[in-house]
Amino acid sequence: MITLNVQLDPLALRYSVVIRPDLYEDGTVAYIAEIPELPGCKAHGATIEEARASLADAQREYLEALQLEGQPIPAPEASPRSSAVVWSVSFQGQAVDKPTVMAPSISFALAR
Repeated sequence: MITLNVQLDPLALRYSVVIRPDLYEDGTVAYIAEIPELPGCKAHGATIEEARASLADAQREYLEALQLEGQPIPAPEASPRSSAVVWSVSFQGQAVDKPTVMAPSISFALAR
């Protein structure tokens, strides 16, 4: 039996994103973007694209903070729009003639 220690890159996780308009008192509109599975992970922007880009930065910082604190990374909730999970495994190192323990890197993306 072979045992592999796997380290998942949390930034590869695909969380649901909610973006909604926010009307300010002066009549201008901005957009608030958030990830419901990551409580408090929110960002805003003048456009939907800006809000989404700011949220990507906020997600990275949020997950890095959880890792630094040794906290678990929340799993994305299942989405009815996701039909499959696609995994790819790559090993860092040279080919060997005998079994050896190597640290793999694994990434996955949700197929839509």
